Amino acid sequence: MKATAIGSAAAMAVAVLLAACSGGSGGGGGGGSSASSVTGTYATQETGSDGNTYSREMSLTQDGDHVTGQYQPTHDAAGTLDGTLDGHVLTGSWTQGGASGPIAFTFADDDSSFTGTWDYAGGPGTYEWDGTRTGTAPTTIGGASSSGSTCGASGTSCSSSTDCCSVCNMDPSSSFYLECE
Repeated sequence: MKATAIGSAAAMAVAVLLAACSGGSGGGGGGGSSASSVTGTYATQETGSDGNTYSREMSLTQDGDHVTGQYQPTHDAAGTLDGTLDGHVLTGSWTQGGASGPIAFTFADDDSSFTGTWDYAGGPGTYEWDGTRTGTAPTTIGGASSSGSTCGASGTSCSSSTDCCSVCNMDPSSSFYLECE
């Protein structure tokens, strides 16, 4: 009889542990520490408004459903990203100097890559922006900040888009040259 009581107690303990491990909410998925994260660095390809394709390094940081990021254009001041992640879809905006506009990125199920679009605020069309994760840790890119930035690979300090245009001698064929006009 003692063995039966011990066996019953052990079976009950196993049942309690299994119930606790199942999460009690009717299945896996969604939220918590098991959720995936888009945080990391990405090698991206962006189609400029001039029709050319540009390689851009990007860094993203996810905190809950809020995602912030930085990207480094070829010849222009560094830019920032800010958005909300709903499942695998990030919607938000980009800002670079005096220019800004919407973004929409859809991440792969394992968050290793994304396909997406960008546009100017009130702009003429939608352009492609795709990326592949190159690392799982975010990094600071090109001095991007909300109070100023640096100009491309030169690292020249810029406090406004006008300053970047004159100090950094931006190429008129650059996809972001419009902010200099």
